[in-house]
Amino acid sequence: MSRFIKLKKVFEPLLIIFITTALISFLYDFYYLLNETAKYETKRYLNEITVKSAKLFKEKINSDLLTVFVLSKYLGSFDTLDGQEAKAAMKKISSEVPFRSLLISNALNGTTYTGNGISIKTDHSEPFEGAQNRDQRVSQVLRDAFNGKDMVALTSPVYKNEKLTGSISGLYYTEDFIQIIEKISFQRLTYYQIIEKDGDLLFQNTSMETTGGFDNFYPFLGEVILDKGFISSIIINDIMKNKAGFMGYKFKDKGYYLSYAPIGINDWYLLAFAPKDSFNMHPGDIKKSALFMIIKIISLFLILILYIIWRQVKYKTVMEQGRIELEALNSKLKIRAENDLLTGLYNKITSELLISDYLETEGKNGRHALFVIDIDNFKNVNDEMGHLIGDRALIDTAAGINDSFRISDIKGRIGGDEFIVLLKNIASDEDIRKKAEDLCRLFKSIKVYNGQISGSVGAAVYPDHGTTYTELFEIADKAMYHSKELGKDGYYIYKINENI
Repeated sequence: MSRFIKLKKVFEPLLIIFITTALISFLYDFYYLLNETAKYETKRYLNEITVKSAKLFKEKINSDLLTVFVLSKYLGSFDTLDGQEAKAAMKKISSEVPFRSLLISNALNGTTYTGNGISIKTDHSEPFEGAQNRDQRVSQVLRDAFNGKDMVALTSPVYKNEKLTGSISGLYYTEDFIQIIEKISFQRLTYYQIIEKDGDLLFQNTSMETTGGFDNFYPFLGEVILDKGFISSIIINDIMKNKAGFMGYKFKDKGYYLSYAPIGINDWYLLAFAPKDSFNMHPGDIKKSALFMIIKIISLFLILILYIIWRQVKYKTVMEQGRIELEALNSKLKIRAENDLLTGLYNKITSELLISDYLETEGKNGRHALFVIDIDNFKNVNDEMGHLIGDRALIDTAAGINDSFRISDIKGRIGGDEFIVLLKNIASDEDIRKKAEDLCRLFKSIKVYNGQISGSVGAAVYPDHGTTYTELFEIADKAMYHSKELGKDGYYIYKINENI
């Protein structure tokens, strides 16, 4: 036993010396191997970052373009693009979208206004030309734009009843695109440019030292010394064919690497620059830090285990939080898309879709009443007392309608002062008369300063008077106008074979 202990005492130090020597030898071998493969690793790293950044940039712009498309659908629900309702809605939304500004153009009268409701004049027709092509598009950089800055417009046409009425554009300044690149690349792209396929520079954060301040990439290629194995014609050919690539070059006695990748938007290309010095390693540094490297490897291994555990816990937390936020955002967007922003009731399009769907599915075997409700002389209220008082009257009317009917009934605002309600599953005609009388009393309870307003109500019954939304609405609308002809401030329930 004593001999074994003695051997152990001799063997263990030798083993430690061997392991230490082997590790130091490994570190030196690793350095030389790294020196040989530095270019390949640099190319792979830069290519990966550049391609991923270009892809993320495209996804970001496409996501914002989808936002513009959703807004164009929403704008199409208004009577006019430059009406008070549309401007008020855009003013509320403009602070919540990612763009620097919104630009709404009315093709019918040539007017243009920003998201905050300010009318402007601009000679830039490019966004609207995209709308005429019935597509969403990203413009080129617009020079000397109306705000005095270079910008890019993400544009979608606006249609109402299949007719082009204008367009809406989300505007980005060129510095906004720089911030987007820095954010999606996590600032790993120290120097970069975005150019067009013809080489013209769009925007950059590169220094004069890196690129010489050229406004076009191709003349710049003629001024640099390319590394062995790189030919400028091959690089240009790659760009013409939408290929990603890599090159090394020397400019003003300094070496650089350049990786390029197509973005997939307007023939734009992302160029990423990296000084070669940032990849250099020196043998003297390895000698000084070899011992510390051993300690760091062990420490790093322990830290890595703790990090993986922490990362898994945090990943689950972040994913759950992201899911909750996404559900909340989807719910918020759905409400904005379906509801009238002033009153909170369903808008015209949603009301028609919900009523049509109900009559075709679960409600097709029941008996229901469709009410069309209109405020009498509402134009006089707006003209004499102002739109704020008129809006207050609309809000109070909507609130009264909401309280007068069940949660399951479909209630909407389909025009300036016109409302619609589907009363589901009526037991008798007495239910219809009672609700119509309730609506008339509702208007008498709404005070406008020292006066009051009145309303006219028309009603049609499913399936007695029609089996589709269109048929019922036409009859109920006629009944409402007939009520007005009888003296307003009342209701009229359509009767079969009666000419009104």
